[in-house]
Amino acid sequence: MKTFFTLLVLLSFGAISVQAQRVLTAEGRILFSGEVKNAEGKPLADVHIVNQFNREVTITDATGFFSTYISKHHTLHFTSVGYETHIFTVNRSFGGDMLYQEIVLQPKTYTLREVTVEDENEVIETVVRKPPPEPMPDLGTLRGRTPVPVQPNLIQNPISYFYELWGDKPKQRRKVQELLREQRLDSIAYARLSGDKVWELTGLYGDRLIAFKEYCNLPPEFYLYASDYEFLITIRQLYARFQQRPLE
Repeated sequence: MKTFFTLLVLLSFGAISVQAQRVLTAEGRILFSGEVKNAEGKPLADVHIVNQFNREVTITDATGFFSTYISKHHTLHFTSVGYETHIFTVNRSFGGDMLYQEIVLQPKTYTLREVTVEDENEVIETVVRKPPPEPMPDLGTLRGRTPVPVQPNLIQNPISYFYELWGDKPKQRRKVQELLREQRLDSIAYARLSGDKVWELTGLYGDRLIAFKEYCNLPPEFYLYASDYEFLITIRQLYARFQQRPLE
């Protein structure tokens, strides 16, 4: 009796297996495999194969090979970066249970939007203009800023006083001091009216720059005592008058 029940169970499992196989065959289950290549015939790895029916994903190996189970009504999308998506559907007239297919992916092309470039005559002002500066004070006030000469002390020995006025060594000393003062003024004038500074303020260069520096002819005290603002305004005013002169 026990042996009978055992045989009955085995027969039941066998019948179920056969019935399941018939169902799968009826649904058209197919072992689908193949290779994915590019247009040059080189295998493509890591291509994603998405079954649109059940969302199952299969990925090709390093040789571009893949294998998966599908049915006749399933649609597969082959996607890879830089390539167009390839859509594959099994022909419903296919009657086998195994299918091998070579899939070729085409490179994706990108189209840029057309851009029309037109000539624009209008000049865009990119320089931020500063407000006009205040008028410069009279140069006469600048010339009045000369140092007060030191007078010899009258309350001293008369012989020393006259020696300081007419002695040879004091005269030489005063002459040397005057020369040093003139050299200092010339150095200051050269530094403040340098070629680079004139070019920055006026845009002049070459012979025109040299002619403009000679045209300025400002007193040495001006270079010594004028502020940067006063110096800038004076050079601009002189440049405006210099531009109005007839060319030689």
